[in-house]
Amino acid sequence: MNVSMQDTFNLGWKVGLVAKGLAKRSILKTYQSERRRIAQDLIDFDHRFSRLFSGRPAKDVMDLEGVSMAEFKEAFLKGNMFASGLSVDYGPSNLVVKAGDALEAGDGVKEVAAPSVALDKASFDKKQALATGLPIGMRFNSFKVLNQACARPWHFQERLKADGRFRVVLFAGDILDPAQKARVDKFCAALDDPAGFLRRVTPQGAKIDSVIEVLTIHSSKRTDTELLRDFPEILHPLDKSLGWDYNKVYVDDESYHEGFGDAYKNYGVDKKRGCVVVARPDQYVAWIGELEDTDELQKYFETCLDFN
Repeated sequence: MNVSMQDTFNLGWKVGLVAKGLAKRSILKTYQSERRRIAQDLIDFDHRFSRLFSGRPAKDVMDLEGVSMAEFKEAFLKGNMFASGLSVDYGPSNLVVKAGDALEAGDGVKEVAAPSVALDKASFDKKQALATGLPIGMRFNSFKVLNQACARPWHFQERLKADGRFRVVLFAGDILDPAQKARVDKFCAALDDPAGFLRRVTPQGAKIDSVIEVLTIHSSKRTDTELLRDFPEILHPLDKSLGWDYNKVYVDDESYHEGFGDAYKNYGVDKKRGCVVVARPDQYVAWIGELEDTDELQKYFETCLDFN
């Protein structure tokens, strides 16, 4: 049942963005290439799982015809991963930038990945090393971070709402280090460029985060940093009616009452230099790069979104 819901959502957000004129029609092809393989994997697993249930327990390690409890436990845990979607690993496409040049659609048809975003193995390994705990093509994992303004702890995935928006997650690193602050400022200047993807994809009159939301996680001490002083406006945009947005900047720090999520360590991100991660509307990791890789980030969105 859960897998069917994931199939529906995978297609739904893509159709929604295309229907609104925000995404290119080519992203619709990824529904089959992504979900048909998952369906076949699930069919194969269910066949094996049903045989485990119908078999008799093994009497001892020498009983090769019986079902061992270790094998049954492993299959049960894998079934939970299927149900939650955490075992899904999407291949390269115009929505997922990873090594490889083709997607196996599950019916013998291969779809060539977009040339502007395809990576060779060495380049992919270098990008993935920037955030080893966020495998490209898999679900964005969740660890607790604190709201910079009020110190409230959040599981970060709670901030990746299923509302059809892409997310650019800026791991800003040590924002109090002058060299790192300069890197962050330069990245934000590129984000705020009228010719850049963020401004170009936003419909006229709409809020700057209506199509792509930028979220920040930094690693400096929260009490030593201040939202309006240390972070460029594009990271906490001003709404003329509501004021500054205090819900877009977070910190990897210990909370007053819910412990320490240790997000940078668990995401495998360097606490000094950070990195940039793109999450699709379905919370799957789509792209990873350095703060300087703004041209590549631009190409990613030009490949899947419609700027016209």
